[in-house]
Parts: sequence; structure tokens; C-alpha cells
Amino acid sequence: MSTRCLLAGTSYTLGLLPVTSTSRGARSARIPQHKARRGYFPKRRTLKAQASSNSFDDMTFDSFDSFDDDSSFDSDKPLTMVMVGGLVDYYQLLQVEPEAERKTIKKAYYGLTKECHPDIYGDDGHNMCILLNTAYETLSDENSRAAYDRKLMSARMDEEVGFTGEPVSKWCGPQDETRAVFVDECSCIGCKNCCWEAPATFRMEPIHGRSRVFAQWLNDEEALQTAIDSCPVDCIHWVDRQQLPLLEWVMKDLDRVNVGVMSAGQGNVADPFAAAASFAKRRAEQLQKRQDDNLYGTP
Repeated sequence: MSTRCLLAGTSYTLGLLPVTSTSRGARSARIPQHKARRGYFPKRRTLKAQASSNSFDDMTFDSFDSFDDDSSFDSDKPLTMVMVGGLVDYYQLLQVEPEAERKTIKKAYYGLTKECHPDIYGDDGHNMCILLNTAYETLSDENSRAAYDRKLMSARMDEEVGFTGEPVSKWCGPQDETRAVFVDECSCIGCKNCCWEAPATFRMEPIHGRSRVFAQWLNDEEALQTAIDSCPVDCIHWVDRQQLPLLEWVMKDLDRVNVGVMSAGQGNVADPFAAAASFAKRRAEQLQKRQDDNLYGTP
């Protein structure tokens, strides 16, 4: 049985038979079983998963070159891990329907753990079993399954519109830092003061000539605050790090009024904070509607 990870159109091995990278919608090119048994094994990558998380961010790739010629699953159905918005789809992993009963999930779990037992497949099997254990523990408990279903539904909804939940600017600060810097490009007049005061953080975007945060915390706090204070129109703000993905997401679609028109006090200047709040509200309403539809059935 081959084991794959599909993320943003790319397939990786999760330990046993190699699968090549592929663009979204294209077929993965697998190595035929007869060639695999003869030792045709190009360099591939294995996935080591942390047991405490279902987020792809907490997993690491290591190079892996050696392979045991006899270590191949002999099953017609591949063991596949599908990532949805950075979240592992446990139902796809266990090969069960989202409405599956607990006994069905249990049966699937025990069947799959036998297929990748670490006594047979070593670290590769151990890492996959960690992921299977987490999936089974989550889906076999009513409360944790309900919470996971809400996360999965939200991830699928975000994936439909392209919202990843990740900021556009690069995060280069400490992981425990809760603040971020955001430029209201709708109000920016392109004076470049911030780029001079904190050049590693701010850059001028080429289309509208407005300032934008390229990377967070590449300058120290003093330089960032100086850049904020130097702005003549107060368009640079400290924001909560959790707000940043929404703000940067809505910013890309807001209209920029000509600077001359703004200076004359004319034009309708958009507010990214109001737009982000509106997007968050719609997102919550859509998620609740989908949950209600799943619970009561659509008319």
C-alpha cells in the first residue's frame, strides 16, 4: 500500500512507496510494484508527525534514501492523507465517510494500523501510526469529533474562497509575540517614510505605490514605532497577530483612491478594519448555516 500526502497539489510519500510531485488536478505518477520490488527507488521524503497536533505546520520532512525491497503494502487501496486548509482530513485518512458510526471508524483504524505496524516498517510505520492514533482518538470521542468537524468545515469553506488563515507578510518574529504591524494601504499616500525608518519591514508595492509590510519584526520595536510615528496620515497600526490574516486578506481586494483625490477630501476611502470585521461575520454565518444544514438537512 502506498502512502501519500496531498497538499496544495503536491504529493509526498508518508513512508512507504514513493510518489512524485504533481500539479493540482494532475495524476500522481507512481512507481509500479514490480519495479519497486527490483529496487527502483529515487530519493524521496518521509513525513514525521507529532502526535499532539493535526496541523501540517507541526510536521517535518526528512530526506530518506534507503528502502527495504520487501517493505511494500500489498493493498489495492492507498493510505492517503489529505490536507484541507492546513488540517489533516481524518475521514480521508481512515477511509470512512464523515457520517460513519464509531464502530466503523474503529474497524477502519485497527485495519490500517495493522498495515503500517512499526514492528514491520520501522520509523515510517511508527510515524503513520501516530497520525492514525490521533485521528482515531479524535473521531471516537463525541465532543472532540464535534469540535474537529467544525474546524474541518471551516477549513473547507476557507479553501473554497482561497483564504488560508495565514498572513500575507512573512512572520520573522518570536513565536510568543502577539503583536504585528499592518499598513492601511487605502489611506497610505506613498510618502515612503516608513521604508526609510524600517527598511527591512516595509516596502512599496509596485501597482498603487503604497507602503506594505513585507515581513514582521525584521526591524526592532524602536525602529517600527519610529516608522509608525513618522507616517503623516497615521495609516500604520499595531494589530493583534490573530487579526493579521483577515486584515491582509481583505486588503488585497479593496479599491485604492488616487492620492490627489484623497488629499482634496474626495473619494470613498475603504476601511480595511470594517471590511475584515464584515468578512469575519459572513464567514461565521456561513459556517453556522453549513453546520445547521448538516444537522437538520437542507430543505
